[in-house]
Amino acid sequence: MTSFPTVLRSSPVRVLGIGFLVGLAVIGCRQFGLLETFELRAYDWMVRLTAASVNPDPRIVLITITEEDLQRLDQWPLSDERIAKTLEILTTYGARVIGLDLYRDHAIQPGTDELHAILSGDSRIVTVMKFPDQTGRGVSGPAILEGTDQIGFNDILVDPGGIVRRGFLFLEDERGVATSFSLLIALKYLEKSGIMPHPDPTHPAFMRLGQTTIPRFQSSDGGYVDSDANGYQMFVKYYGKRNSFTRFSLTSLLTGNVNREAIRDKIVVIGSAAESVRDDFYTPLSLGRGSDQQVPGMELHAHIVSQFLRMSLEHESPIRVVSEGLEAGWIIVWGSLGALCALRLVSPWRVLVFLSGGIGGIILIAYGLFLAHWWVPLVPAVMAWISAGILTTAWVSKRERQERAMLMQLFSQHVSHEVAETIWNSRDQFLQDGRIRPQKLTATVLFADLEGFTAVAEQLSPQALMEWVNIYLLAMSSVISTHHGVIDDYFGDGVKANFGVPLVRTQENDIRQDAINAVQCGVALIHEIRRVNQLHAQEAIPVGRVRVGVASGPVIAGNVGGRQRLKYTTVGNVVNVAARLEQLGKERQKIDTDQDIGSLLITKETQCHLDVRWKTEEVGIISLSGMKDPVTVYRVLSGPQERIVLNS
Repeated sequence: MTSFPTVLRSSPVRVLGIGFLVGLAVIGCRQFGLLETFELRAYDWMVRLTAASVNPDPRIVLITITEEDLQRLDQWPLSDERIAKTLEILTTYGARVIGLDLYRDHAIQPGTDELHAILSGDSRIVTVMKFPDQTGRGVSGPAILEGTDQIGFNDILVDPGGIVRRGFLFLEDERGVATSFSLLIALKYLEKSGIMPHPDPTHPAFMRLGQTTIPRFQSSDGGYVDSDANGYQMFVKYYGKRNSFTRFSLTSLLTGNVNREAIRDKIVVIGSAAESVRDDFYTPLSLGRGSDQQVPGMELHAHIVSQFLRMSLEHESPIRVVSEGLEAGWIIVWGSLGALCALRLVSPWRVLVFLSGGIGGIILIAYGLFLAHWWVPLVPAVMAWISAGILTTAWVSKRERQERAMLMQLFSQHVSHEVAETIWNSRDQFLQDGRIRPQKLTATVLFADLEGFTAVAEQLSPQALMEWVNIYLLAMSSVISTHHGVIDDYFGDGVKANFGVPLVRTQENDIRQDAINAVQCGVALIHEIRRVNQLHAQEAIPVGRVRVGVASGPVIAGNVGGRQRLKYTTVGNVVNVAARLEQLGKERQKIDTDQDIGSLLITKETQCHLDVRWKTEEVGIISLSGMKDPVTVYRVLSGPQERIVLNS
């Protein structure tokens, strides 16, 4: 069973920790408002895409007071007489509801009596007021309608940056609760369908229209941070493109150029769109900050009215947000996924491509949820995904550098360059979380030692003696590396080498080849020592003689030592047998070695892997020192010379 500390040290758990911490960091940036601007821009982008696929509401018509109308009428504000005439035409044409988005807090003669008569005599007409601000300043509605349901406030909530994303339903002060101009228009239209506002059964503080509950905006909903949440607010949906509602100029209406059927049973909103009477706002539909990207206030009210109608009659959901806990979980999940993907992909280029594709995936998911009327954090999720992926890639790269340095420290000096690269490329077989994993495998172990060291030591000075030893050890290490062996250790005038480590051999052919490589290496060692001896003899330098012991079987391979001095080695009975075979030539003088081959003793397990081209001789079943069971020992007499690699 894997221990808990080991699980904590595993790479997946560590990168999940990176993803979690990155997610927390992004959430912290969000809480401080550092991402609010970017989140709101992403929201605007999704609103534009959504609005473009929706047709404008045919139930709403705009009567606009344009700059040309003002020049033709040569009057502003419009007199009560002209307003009365406009309202009379619209009521005669059969408008179901008329919204007058023009202040009438005082009389503008002539025609005041006629206007009051129309306003008080027709409940289909809704007028506007401006809700008092903190100083108490506002604009009253027509006095004749005081106390009726025909006055609604037309205040528009503008976010920092000048964009309108939210709208009011109600505002409250010490004098009571006021209803918005847009909601009053919608409620009068819905009277015919028998739809009235009422509290939601589950959340009584929320208003319900038809079967749709309208959640109340909170100060940190969506991408907002500590925003103004006074009154009852909701997110505004936009339909179609800018200037997409059916509209007629005031002059066209007054001169009879508007068809009655275009007005019959419709909601008609009257307001100013003249450049000299600034009542323009930016919306998420705006593509810039030019004046041509603004919409008049009356059009904003039309969008909000349309939203109320769609929610109540067509059961369309309002824009909703998830809880802060789910938002945090959403961000952390994307951070964790980005970290895990970077861990699995490893290659920085693959990570870059995958992270780029992941951004597209997050955008598609967030936009799909937005189409389903859910606003989930898009920018924070992308930031967590990218940041966690980059940090994990950096961590993996650093760990790989450390692993490579460790492996090269353990192996590069004792194996050929090709073997070192093979070990690195196959590191997943024996590395776990940056550490070499102890493992049981089948290998062949070789011990080689020089004879006559004691006698030579008496003849040479310390410096000459070390040079003498190093010449032989260098020759032996070169031969071992050439035969794909991994030098395990040097001990005085001897060497230990492993064949079949650190990569686990599972195929019988591979295990057999390791044994053959070891025996070939033993023969080549004897030949190489003979060559060195010939050179020494010419210079009257003492010569050495090599004894080699080889054994095959299961071993335990892994690291031993401390962090400052780490060594990769093999342990087990096979290792002990190989060491005893190397000593056997010295301990049993009667076991002589042919002069052409040298002293090379192997176990039966190794001899079984040699083919008929090898000539061996059974020495016998021998009890080796310190070994419980006797071992069948063979002496190598000759082998396929064409496969013996000798250094020149």
